Amino acid sequence: MNKIVKLTIIAIVISVSISMLSTSLFSDGHNAPTDASQQVEAEIKKTFGTVPVIFKVFPEHMRAGAWEWMKSTMSPEAAIPAKYSQLIALGVASQIPCNYCVYVHTTMAKMLGATEKEIQEAVASAADTRHWSTILNGHSVDFEEFKTEWDGIVAHLKKQSEVGEKLKRRIPMSNKLNEENSVVTVLIEVSYEKDTETIEEFIKEEQTPFIFEQNVSKLKRFEWFLDREEKSGTLIEVFADADGITEAAGKVMGTPVNLKFRDLFDIEKMTILGNISEELREQFAPLGPTVRSYAAGFSIAYHDKKDIRISIEKNIDDTGEEIVNVVATGSGSVTKEDIEKELEKLHAEKNIDISSGNVNIEINVEETK
Repeated sequence: MNKIVKLTIIAIVISVSISMLSTSLFSDGHNAPTDASQQVEAEIKKTFGTVPVIFKVFPEHMRAGAWEWMKSTMSPEAAIPAKYSQLIALGVASQIPCNYCVYVHTTMAKMLGATEKEIQEAVASAADTRHWSTILNGHSVDFEEFKTEWDGIVAHLKKQSEVGEKLKRRIPMSNKLNEENSVVTVLIEVSYEKDTETIEEFIKEEQTPFIFEQNVSKLKRFEWFLDREEKSGTLIEVFADADGITEAAGKVMGTPVNLKFRDLFDIEKMTILGNISEELREQFAPLGPTVRSYAAGFSIAYHDKKDIRISIEKNIDDTGEEIVNVVATGSGSVTKEDIEKELEKLHAEKNIDISSGNVNIEINVEETK
């Protein structure tokens, strides 16, 4: 009986506490506009030019939190470039489905440079995922067996991709007279007001490393030339074909580095040399580029004199220890010493200790034919 009395008292105390909390939370004070809510509304209006209906219908006392969440998803510091973030959101919206969301993310993606083809592929990818999910779940495929099989497929694909890597690095030029090639060159003439030291620091320490890390497969040259006295410069980008420009734009536009570039430099002139689609012309129209198509001439085909490919495969042995297999292959004028220097970078870049007994290294030097 004493136990029942104690439980009854506890229940009463909890009920009273909840009642008091509810009275506090949902009192008229929470419905009245505050300086903080007005500040949030002003910030939203400044960003969008109006207060969107999604915020108007949202509870006022929760608006600030919702706005902070939205800002964090649109942050320029995000790891995923803005255009791709919108394409992902479009795929999700298509699956919900949500007409409002589809419209918003489609228009935003296009504003950030997405092509009609990319829009179509984003939606198709969402449908593809839903399709195979239905097959796998409908047949109750064992998840552990599925993971084992798929890991083997990924390992196979990695090995297959190494075969064509060397060819991808070559620029498809022709040594025949007046034979058209697919190469597209972009020349961007700029001026700047900041001191040249600041400009060079941005180019060398921020922009160039960032572009390099994006691993745009069809970007073959990215080089800056500055006139330090005139405070002007020329950026040269050479792509294997027009698709390379689209790939680069998708990975770079909307990123913090790109926004800083636009802030530091005034683009005086942009020239595109090569054959590009009408869709690309429209995409670059706001920058007012001069586009010149191929007419005649010749170019001498060339490729890298040194080519080093390193593949890394990690496995777990029977004792539960991680075993790392590293295969380094060099061709052209590459020497064994060149490959060893590249392997030394693995410790800093990939956190792989090549002196460890758990790391197996195979070095191959191919003869140039």
